[in-house]
Amino acid sequence: MLFSNIIYNSIIRKLIFFLYKRKFKLLPIEYVNESYEYFRNLHCETIKYCLVSKYWKQLVSKHLTNVLDFKNGSVLLSFIGEDKWKLIKEHSSLFFYDSIQSYNEDEGYRLKFRYRKMLINSYGDSFESFLNSSQKFQRAVYFNIILKIDMLTNQTKSKPLVPKKVKRLVVSGFDTSNEDQKNKALEIINSIQPNQLFLFFTNEYNQHFIPSLDLSKYFLIPSLKKFNTNMNYLEPIHLLSLDNRTTKLKTLHLRMKFNEMIKLLNGQQEYANSFTYPDHIQHDWSLMIKKLIENNTIINLILNSFSNNYPSNDEPLSPLDQDFKTSYLTEGFKSLFSNPKCTIKTLQLVSINFIDQLFLDGLALNTSISTLIIFNDIDYISIINHILPKNKTIRNLIFVDVKNDKFFIFLQILNNIINNNNNNNNNSNTLELYSISFGVESGIDENTLEKVINEIKLCQYPIKEWNIYINKNIPNPQILLENNTIINLKHHLK
Repeated sequence: MLFSNIIYNSIIRKLIFFLYKRKFKLLPIEYVNESYEYFRNLHCETIKYCLVSKYWKQLVSKHLTNVLDFKNGSVLLSFIGEDKWKLIKEHSSLFFYDSIQSYNEDEGYRLKFRYRKMLINSYGDSFESFLNSSQKFQRAVYFNIILKIDMLTNQTKSKPLVPKKVKRLVVSGFDTSNEDQKNKALEIINSIQPNQLFLFFTNEYNQHFIPSLDLSKYFLIPSLKKFNTNMNYLEPIHLLSLDNRTTKLKTLHLRMKFNEMIKLLNGQQEYANSFTYPDHIQHDWSLMIKKLIENNTIINLILNSFSNNYPSNDEPLSPLDQDFKTSYLTEGFKSLFSNPKCTIKTLQLVSINFIDQLFLDGLALNTSISTLIIFNDIDYISIINHILPKNKTIRNLIFVDVKNDKFFIFLQILNNIINNNNNNNNNSNTLELYSISFGVESGIDENTLEKVINEIKLCQYPIKEWNIYINKNIPNPQILLENNTIINLKHHLK
């Protein structure tokens, strides 16, 4: 009996982790707001586990409590409460406050339940209270701070009176021409030590071309795990400040002028004005790649071309550009991806059009990436044909905002790979994918959906799970095929 309980505990632990931690991370950012809809059917599955026995219910409760965090807290909200049938008790849960004041007013209730973690949101005017407060908060208290740049830089204090844990800091309204503003902002941000930092420009600045803002000093913030900005682009030299001995950076968004770098390195000097040190681009690129190869903290890498025509994507390479030598950049990516110590787990290809044989070879040799996310304009045909038969590590393939016709092209390519392997009796090239997710630009209509399902049934693809985003909710959103493949039909985020 004891041995079987150990097995049950292990099974439930892995199931709950997969459903509420792993799957949540696999959601493309476009679908995060649909997270409750995404997990609704899984809630029913979780409840069914509880009905097996009292012991199973205890296991589900225990492991749900363990996976609960700020990311999935809203998804698991229906499981939280003090009623006896609730799976996560209040004292083991999270709590969100709109301000320091509401946190203080809730003292009695807070002390009663002693929440595992608490998040206080601080907006605009309350930022001064955040800086000037001498109150010492519990170790379980974290802050989200959202404010405009002038509220940040108009403060008389440059750091909090008492250190506080800041989960996320969002600052809008940056003016790249104001050096004093940038320096003051950096000083305060560095003293706040946020885990996540987002810098945004207002519409006033979005209307005009903004030269690259030197972001190198932000990478020196030792607490930083995630950093992004909506308008600015990185230059290779900015990453050279990254200190791999102290950094905690988990997510790196490489929004760069990849196309213009390629053109400049191919002798097109008219693109020199796009970079701070155009004569050093190749040297800085090599040093940046070396820095990334030596890093062991980054697990999420996003590649995205930046365009002066923001918010549109970088202009596609013209036919003339196809003759340009792309290896100036892709040799570096091959070295990064094929490095046996590579730590990248999730790779997002958002808007890049320089994929060549070196880039593909690097991905084919990679042994760390388990989730590959491909956005609409990426050369996915080359990626699938070249990488999937060789790479055994990629388990989850996600397509975001693709066109309807690409879905069927993808299925045909997948079918060709499987048939070629079967005809050649080549077991070493069998597909190792666990899940494939498709988010079509405007969702899939009923007629197309029927064709897709029939195609998947007919070909018996060796895929455990398909996630397909459609135009509306349907009564039976899950289909189980004879080969135990599951098709999940999810409402498309418009």
